[in-house]
Amino acid sequence: YSFTLTVAKDARSHAAAVLVEVVAGSPPAVAIGALPAAKYNKDAGFLQLTGAVNSPLPVTTTWSTEDSDVANVFSAPGGILRPTLANQLSVAIKLAALTEGNVYTLVLTALDGDGQSAFSAVTLTVNESPSSGLVDVTPSTGSALSTAFSFTALNWVDEDLPFTFIFGTVAVNNDGSLDASAPSPFGDARS
Repeated sequence: YSFTLTVAKDARSHAAAVLVEVVAGSPPAVAIGALPAAKYNKDAGFLQLTGAVNSPLPVTTTWSTEDSDVANVFSAPGGILRPTLANQLSVAIKLAALTEGNVYTLVLTALDGDGQSAFSAVTLTVNESPSSGLVDVTPSTGSALSTAFSFTALNWVDEDLPFTFIFGTVAVNNDGSLDASAPSPFGDARS
């Protein structure tokens, strides 16, 4: 079959054509289950994806990503992260391995015994952390146990509201960086 597209504006036009060959046979039917959420947080552990393949012939399957900034996305048996996984219909994605704010295209491809292939893809969006804000403390100096300090969170931005603010302290490492792995909150969480 030959398909032609003609694009015209005023008296000018241009045409492009493409040939499509229809071959006998029936490629595998491939599907991936719908993702249960629109966005995922990196600290949410793992995301389980399940695919399905329907073919009268034996098939091999491969999970992969398209244009990913992360080389190893799929969790293989033993917890090893790999760029692809073969011959598994169910896979786990380690969300902590992904980059905040990025969108990932996850692809399940099936190849049958006649060499015909088909694929299905889903997109996974990783949520971004709140940004652009600052914390203000009034007064900026004072005495322990006698000065009342007021803490204010200002100008934080995120698509997903409401926020939860928790004020507290963290340890300072020998190199001057902050160790936020074990914060010591004070007061109650606020939205």
